[in-house]
Amino acid sequence: MSWRQDLVSATLTPWGYRLAVMVNVYTSASGTVDVQIVVPATLDHFWDTVVSADDIVVTDSDGVTVLDYQIDDAAFSAAGADLSARDMGVEVDALSVTVSNGQGRPTLIWLYYGLTGAADNQAGSITIASPYAGHVYEGSPGSRQISASPPLPGSATPSQQVSKTEDETTAVWLDVTPVLETRKRPSAGRLNFEELRHIRHEVESLIQPLSVQRAGTDYAAADAADVRAWYDNETGKTWLRYLVEPNGSVTADNAHTLIFPFVTTEGANHEARALLQVYNPDED
Repeated sequence: MSWRQDLVSATLTPWGYRLAVMVNVYTSASGTVDVQIVVPATLDHFWDTVVSADDIVVTDSDGVTVLDYQIDDAAFSAAGADLSARDMGVEVDALSVTVSNGQGRPTLIWLYYGLTGAADNQAGSITIASPYAGHVYEGSPGSRQISASPPLPGSATPSQQVSKTEDETTAVWLDVTPVLETRKRPSAGRLNFEELRHIRHEVESLIQPLSVQRAGTDYAAADAADVRAWYDNETGKTWLRYLVEPNGSVTADNAHTLIFPFVTTEGANHEARALLQVYNPDED
């Protein structure tokens, strides 16, 4: 773990870049699911870098284990700046997923690109049925950012804060990198080791990917279908994006705590927390 390398001219060479792909799973039983990944036509760096299907590989959450996948349509040489020609979908067969309390868990996989001369890693033949969407998010973290760093020992309340109005739906970005284990010495030129695996649905009694707690009671704060992941190839940081939605029980002038539960490839369970300040602007 955790940065993929492949042979190029008999030399083990790391891939240049990777995209975080969030698979929002809705299944009631643990097992495997099929996935359909679509790379956005406006993701210029990808389309300017990839020249053939050999320049792509799809891995599991650990960043190295190649999944069974096929590229169903691609016209890389004709793409260029023509957005209409940037048409590529990647089909992934039999992704293992975990289910808890009858709910599938949003799971992270990786799409690597930018290694000219690599061998074709596609599976010989796969069959896809009722695939789940694999989301590649283009945006980068906005102004509402929090870190998964643990609070200081003895802290009674979270040190980080997020604010919104009662009726506002807003994106909150969680940097999970601070709690991920790293290598002491680089592998593939990087210190990456532990990775994000999936988002837990259960927070105490509530089955949600994100909850807001007030006076000891948990309330829904986000829809699992809206959770996205983003990887910064320059800094090596992994981010999760949640849409915090209005909730009739989450009102102004009350103390709230946002709880972000997630699991890593090394089996660690984390719950990042932040204070949520809900207010109603006084425009008089």
